[in-house]
Amino acid sequence: LNEKGIIHVKNIAAQLSISETTIRRDLIEMEKIGLCKRVHGGAMKKGDSSILSDQNELTMIQKGALYNDEKNRITQKAAKLVEDGDCVFLDGGTTIAPMIKYLIHKKIKIVTHSDLIVRQIENAVAEIFVIGGKYLPKYAMTIGPIAYDTTRQFNFDYCFIGCAGVSIEDGISFTAEMETRSIKEIAMKNSLKRYLLIDNNKLEVRGFAKLVN
Repeated sequence: LNEKGIIHVKNIAAQLSISETTIRRDLIEMEKIGLCKRVHGGAMKKGDSSILSDQNELTMIQKGALYNDEKNRITQKAAKLVEDGDCVFLDGGTTIAPMIKYLIHKKIKIVTHSDLIVRQIENAVAEIFVIGGKYLPKYAMTIGPIAYDTTRQFNFDYCFIGCAGVSIEDGISFTAEMETRSIKEIAMKNSLKRYLLIDNNKLEVRGFAKLVN
């Protein structure tokens, strides 16, 4: 932490030849005594920042290698909610991305701004609607006025949303910046049912922008 400012659980576990669970447990204890601040996928030096922002959040490539089993279990269960004829919004992020493989063979409509999802599309039964706009390479998704206006045109049965962190105590979820927050909130407003999909590594991680109380 002193050398790099931020560390990743997966990398430290490999370097020390111990489990990721042990690393996460140690980071919790270190945070309690003020030695670090936990963020999604790892921890950062206490003095650098008290919140997760787009400057210190991990990239999609870094996060894509983390907690794959958990993300697959989460999205597989969530996909069971969707039935033929439904229209769903799939948010960006590596937690949501695995869901496409459980939905692509259903007779549904899928709307997304996530390039991580688009890359996986092959032999789809589902109709896929890809939202255009300004492309953010770090997040592998589109944002901006074009994306927002396009998203407003749809009505969803379900939207599945990701986030940077959640405070259970305060009942608030967070994003690392403002632009991806806007498209999430538009999709949620236009959806009959809304689900936030997270793994437990995002619990009690605070981000730059509040998403929903």
